Amino acid sequence: MVDVRTLISSMALGNLAFALLVWIYSRSSKQKNPYLSLWQLAKVVAGCGYFLGWLRPLLPADLQIYAQLGNVMQVLGIGMELAAYCAFLGVPQWRQRVGLPVLAGGVVFALSFPFGVDQHTTIALGTGLAGIAYLAMGLLMLRNPQRDSSLTQVMGTFDCLVAALLLSKVGMGLFGITLVPYAASGINALIYTTAFVVLLTNGLGFLLLAKQEDDRNLRRMLDELTQADADQRQFISMLSHEVRSPLAVIGATTELLAVHLREQPQHQPLLQRVQRGVARLSNFFDSCLTQDRVYSRNYTLAPVDVDVVDLIRMARESAEALSDAQHLVMDLPTAPVVVSGDPVLLRIVLMNLLVNAFKFSPAGSSVTVRVACVDAHCRITLEDHGPGVPEKDRIAIFQKYRRGGAAECMPGAGLGLAIVKSVVDLHHGSVRVESAAGGGSLFVVELPCASNRASQMQ
Repeated sequence: MVDVRTLISSMALGNLAFALLVWIYSRSSKQKNPYLSLWQLAKVVAGCGYFLGWLRPLLPADLQIYAQLGNVMQVLGIGMELAAYCAFLGVPQWRQRVGLPVLAGGVVFALSFPFGVDQHTTIALGTGLAGIAYLAMGLLMLRNPQRDSSLTQVMGTFDCLVAALLLSKVGMGLFGITLVPYAASGINALIYTTAFVVLLTNGLGFLLLAKQEDDRNLRRMLDELTQADADQRQFISMLSHEVRSPLAVIGATTELLAVHLREQPQHQPLLQRVQRGVARLSNFFDSCLTQDRVYSRNYTLAPVDVDVVDLIRMARESAEALSDAQHLVMDLPTAPVVVSGDPVLLRIVLMNLLVNAFKFSPAGSSVTVRVACVDAHCRITLEDHGPGVPEKDRIAIFQKYRRGGAAECMPGAGLGLAIVKSVVDLHHGSVRVESAAGGGSLFVVELPCASNRASQMQ
């Protein structure tokens, strides 16, 4: 016959081991599950209770009360495990329907010791409470189809089996057989052996169910985030298209007014402000639509040959409409510098860099754009005389919604440079920011020339 004390020590170590596994899992998954925390506490309480039961023969008579406390902790641990299952399976009002009866049963069982209830009755009471809890766990698992049915069926079957053994022991006590705690009897050995199998089955099964539930929650949150992102993109796209027509009307009207009021110079500054506002809004919505295109999973780049020199010259007029406070200097080669890419996206890269330079450059300063061929790459540099970018922010400013310290007091959404980096990466290029020689920032964009890009694609 298996030694009962060995089985009790195995129960203690098994419960505490599962409590440790839950702690490790909770730390690694970084998800807070109330039912898993309750189940972990149940394992700690039951494990300590079994440990006190294992110590019972070693304790002197005046310390036997601690061994009796171990019996109470075992019953409470089983009841708390039942409550954790109810919480996990979504039993409505489980705290009132399960938690309070478990607590009341534990209190009644605990009070049976100091009030001098005989040992036989106390063991029958504790065993009956444990049997009822196991029976409730088994029926709960067998009658809940919304989780892994095969696993819950196995768990429920074993719970009902150990419940039948516990209630059979109570029945033996009712028919006159004296019940002795932790006695090396056949029924005790069978109960603890079955309980140890149930401990392993329920422990591994519940951890697997909890993992499956966490995976479902993560997938659901991912689906919600994906849907929210799609809704946001659809809204931005719709808003951009709805605003473009009024902006075009405002821009055209402003140009007509500028022509009709050319002999009234006092109105020209106001018209220029309107034109700059229209240009900034148009550039902002261009950036929003570009973000939607670049970050779309279905977007693929269809490159064509683009002369960067011509592209910068065409962007100059739009850039100068954004601000008349700075002077734009163009240092461009006479020969074409051809890259393979999307001309619309590359124009937005240039516009966002120019907008950024104008925003942070003091009035009256110059913004210089240079283009050169370096090692089969087209190098575009844009130098301003603003406050510069601290070294600690030179990576963060290319992330969405991240801005450097100097930008905190300036208007902006933190999208421009993030779009620049995304588009440049899409073209197999690179972008970085350095400190300019005379103060300010130097943004450097490098794109493969058309011939070099073709060899990379091959």
